Amino acid sequence: MLITAAILLTASCAGLAYISFRRNGDATLAAASGILVFVAFLAGSVLRPVEFTAKRGSLESAIAERISSSDQSPAAVDQQSLDDLPNIPVPANGRIDFVGVRSGGRLLKSRTPALHLDEDVELRGRISDPIAGGATSGLFVIVNSSQRISAASAFGSDSQKVAFIVDVPASLLRRGTNQLELGAIANDERGFFKLPDRVTVTVAER
Repeated sequence: MLITAAILLTASCAGLAYISFRRNGDATLAAASGILVFVAFLAGSVLRPVEFTAKRGSLESAIAERISSSDQSPAAVDQQSLDDLPNIPVPANGRIDFVGVRSGGRLLKSRTPALHLDEDVELRGRISDPIAGGATSGLFVIVNSSQRISAASAFGSDSQKVAFIVDVPASLLRRGTNQLELGAIANDERGFFKLPDRVTVTVAER
């Protein structure tokens, strides 16, 4: 399809060039121009394949900028403390704005990702403590409404909300379908709030 598009575009350019140069009586130069346009376009298409990676939007740029400037990360929460943390029945403020699959050096956007064992699901967005306001004390992943996982995360905060990036390896999830939610630890660490968003992730072996 790419080559077909190149040929059609080249033919159009050559036609225009021919008409233009024919007025000056130089058809040879017109034909040469068409050939040069074709070679240049085809070479550019072959040497520069399309990458299906997520484009960095304003949210992702803001998160990356905040994280690089502040380099903030929440303190690790041990598993026992995480399991004992009570759920405060108030939804956390914020949302998951981006869901993707990180595979090698590529990040592919997908609202319902399908992962292999060597890949991660990446969640990005903003969140805050709905009662105290401002930053939470940390984030963790709730898998299938029961299992709590301390996932690698990064924060960049402003006065109102915290921009986050959370990576969850497929190796920490069960094979088949998983439901992921985010738990936000309260500012005073007395419990956690659930973010209303839920992400469906499928894990399969290669």
